[in-house]
Amino acid sequence: MARRGSILIILFIIGLILFDAIQQQYYINSFELTPEPVLLSDLLKTQSINWSVWGLMGIPFGFFIWRLLRSVRLQIHHYTIILFGVLSSVFLCVVLMSLISIWRQNLDLTTAIFSEFFVFFSFQKGLSFSMAYGMITILLNNHFQATKVKVQEAEIVNLTRTSEELAKNLLTKDEEPFLSIKTGSKISPIALREIIWIQADDYCVRIHSENKSYTLRKSMKALEEQLKPYRFIRIHRGALLNLHYVDQINFESSTVRLQNERELPISRSGIKTLKNQIKESSL
Repeated sequence: MARRGSILIILFIIGLILFDAIQQQYYINSFELTPEPVLLSDLLKTQSINWSVWGLMGIPFGFFIWRLLRSVRLQIHHYTIILFGVLSSVFLCVVLMSLISIWRQNLDLTTAIFSEFFVFFSFQKGLSFSMAYGMITILLNNHFQATKVKVQEAEIVNLTRTSEELAKNLLTKDEEPFLSIKTGSKISPIALREIIWIQADDYCVRIHSENKSYTLRKSMKALEEQLKPYRFIRIHRGALLNLHYVDQINFESSTVRLQNERELPISRSGIKTLKNQIKESSL
């Protein structure tokens, strides 16, 4: 992913250098802005120097964006910080290019001459440099998002594998654990492996299995303690989840998707419990 992003940035910059040089040659020669026609090779050299300045400023900018994306989840105010970083980097680029151009042309460094070059480079390079820094930000953000997805996928795979192994072990026991659901004068034994999740329902709980739902007069707290050894985790004050039926956990949106495609919310304490369980179960 990093190699692909680097190649995209290099191709993007080469395309901009070539475009800027061709465009500049066209205007200079078409409107006869200089006594002699300007060669494309000379313009390419100048543009390469300017973009080298961009690359120099891109090192601290890229490091800044890398640290920001690595440490936090982007919020609205972070985009303001990124915009400030882009504008600051472009400003420093324009200042350096102005000084380099004055030095290359053997001109005296005065306020008037510097202002003239500064305004010229601001209009000529400001937008393209900002776009290039924006592209770096997008590529780095995509890289971190892809990395997070891969980590979550690995955690889910390990969690599912562990749950399946536990389910197999439970099935090999002589006495398979179950809950007794009383309905009137009848009692229905429901195997724990068939229970997808348990929902709080006032003073009772709602048992959701693969094919049917049952009502049990028991507290969530009592069930949580009884079912904890069988890989049932309290992800919310109103939800007790059988980890065997987990399909995907999204810590960013605080939701868990079951194998029947139902999504359940996760509380802060539930997120902490899930992460600890994943850490203990991962190889």
